[in-house]
Amino acid sequence: MTKSKKVALSTFAAFALAACTVATLGMANGVSAMAAEEEPKPVPAAQGWYIVGNGAGTLSKCDWNNYVPEFKFEGEEAKEGTFTYKNVTLYEGDAFKVLYANGEWAWPSESGWGADVMAQFSNLATNADGYFVNGGLGNIQATKAGQGVYDFTLTVTATETTLSYKQTSKDVDEIAKEEMYVVGNLAAYPDCNWPGAIDVKTCCPALTLDTTTNKWKADLFLMEGDTFKVYNLVNNAYFPSGVANDCVIEVAGMYTVEYEVAAPSFTVKNSAGEIVYGE
Repeated sequence: MTKSKKVALSTFAAFALAACTVATLGMANGVSAMAAEEEPKPVPAAQGWYIVGNGAGTLSKCDWNNYVPEFKFEGEEAKEGTFTYKNVTLYEGDAFKVLYANGEWAWPSESGWGADVMAQFSNLATNADGYFVNGGLGNIQATKAGQGVYDFTLTVTATETTLSYKQTSKDVDEIAKEEMYVVGNLAAYPDCNWPGAIDVKTCCPALTLDTTTNKWKADLFLMEGDTFKVYNLVNNAYFPSGVANDCVIEVAGMYTVEYEVAAPSFTVKNSAGEIVYGE
């Protein structure tokens, strides 16, 4: 079934959601010193409509911070027209936006572009199939029913932007959808930080899943001023999403950090069992 939805255009704010590790480059046998010192090739400028986002499926290779070439819609080299993107595998919780890049590898808000370059999909929360919901900040987010493979068609005119989707298959491989960590500025974990420049798996404290309660949990000694969220390494997503909603510890001590998948919810309790943070 193919559905067509109007898309609202508005200002955009988002976190960098993709984790990466620092690579060390070495020179292999037989490679000349001159070749090793050559300047890296410049990254091509982005031009056109792109998917940006995060997820456990196709979007695991996507990025909220950059326009990745393989996530460009196919179509004419123009802002208006009809554009297609095929064979996107989505799992529950995978989220994305569609942005128009005007020749720059930068966020629209950082390059002075207006709201007309950003397509948001909050209206899809009312779609008849129940495949998508408003994932916050205007993101389009797949539901459990929406897991599957999709083709997208983006139609842009001078007055409106619409997105049509066709679910071509419901068959997706069974995978673990959560691997949770506490990320941020933590005094007891000096190498931990917001994902991007560090290896979350080796630098940040992990949460353990209690299969009885279906909650992820970690008991941590936290210092005054520690600032953090929980982070899903499988789909590179923070919880909660958005800005100005980090947990900030005011009193040093033992705390229990919990993330519940079903809600989802993120709570932090002190040693007396009092909730000091809850989302």
